[in-house]
Amino acid sequence: MKNETKITLISGNGGDGCVSFRKEKFVSRGGPDGGDGGDGGDIILIPNENEYDLRNFMDEQVFLSNDGEPGGKKNKNGKKGDNLEIILPLNCEIETEYGEKLILNKKVIFIKGGERGRGNVKFKSSINQEPLLAEAGQKGKKKIIKIKSKNFPEAAIIGESNSGKSWLINNLTGSKTKEAEYVFTTIEPFIAQIKDEISDQKIMEIPDFFNIDKAKKFKPLLKNMKNIFITIINENFNKTYIDRIVKDLKNNINKSCNISIVVTDSNDQICKDMYGFKIFSAKNCLEIKEHLFKNSAPIKPPIKPNEAPYLHKPKIVEDKKIYEFLPSEKIIKIIDDEIIRIARGSNLNKPEVQFQFHNVLNKRNFFQEVEKDNIKKGAIIKLENIELEYK
Repeated sequence: MKNETKITLISGNGGDGCVSFRKEKFVSRGGPDGGDGGDGGDIILIPNENEYDLRNFMDEQVFLSNDGEPGGKKNKNGKKGDNLEIILPLNCEIETEYGEKLILNKKVIFIKGGERGRGNVKFKSSINQEPLLAEAGQKGKKKIIKIKSKNFPEAAIIGESNSGKSWLINNLTGSKTKEAEYVFTTIEPFIAQIKDEISDQKIMEIPDFFNIDKAKKFKPLLKNMKNIFITIINENFNKTYIDRIVKDLKNNINKSCNISIVVTDSNDQICKDMYGFKIFSAKNCLEIKEHLFKNSAPIKPPIKPNEAPYLHKPKIVEDKKIYEFLPSEKIIKIIDDEIIRIARGSNLNKPEVQFQFHNVLNKRNFFQEVEKDNIKKGAIIKLENIELEYK
């Protein structure tokens, strides 16, 4: 059980467009019929108020949504990649590697999948009736995020084996966790809710990490606790024993943490300050609840976010350069994503395809800009791993 983790999310790649021509008997020059690829799958984050911790996530775990399928012949479009839905605790804090933060209180498409690639039918025009170009799908995006659960309990019940931890949480919350008179009955942390008329609090029972090596891994769970109840039996109700137990916690709790002692096998009404702590007995369940709510900020029900009105924002086409020139290497590096995708989706080894690609560059004023920059012929035009000579 843990309340923080770091994972990597990668959305799906868009499917490649297809280069194809209609071929039927007695039909000459049937025209292009290459379909579009499918969009890549999105990464969707879904909050769940019943999720408390992040135990199901391994640190540095990688999550990928599915890629879109490629387009096919006869104008068949590829299938969209399946979305990946990840369920997280309600109101958890998400921080990206760039410092952007999000409180997850509603379902969000966190990363969009890559856009579909266009098939050659989309490149048909009045001056190009046999387009040999297609577009590769856009690559999916990657984000590394840190997740911190804000739905994690801030109150804990701890103590040695057979000191009454399970008995106490059952009586406070109405739960039915297992109670038995043998060592290490509780082997995993158990979370339940304490409710009153106004609000509720989550409380966690943690196994005996004082004596059981297997349970020591749960000790860091105390780090963010605001209230800790230590269960003891009447036989150990003395200052020496309590000081030893509390001393073992000092490096694992906040200084502001409120520590109380519960003597679980005492039938006397104790409820007093002693040895520097608040002392309760088995008869004081009502007082324990009141003490917990008094020393904790109540959990308020999540506020449903208002739906933002839809505003149409037209895409602004900026007149940016589509390349960078590296004079020392005599390389013209194409940085425009659309042109790179067309190059990746087409077979530029064929001269006739190169000619049509040349027209694409010409429409984007590539050659005019190159001449303005006084770049001499013979330089290499580089599009990722594709290289062409500037003639």
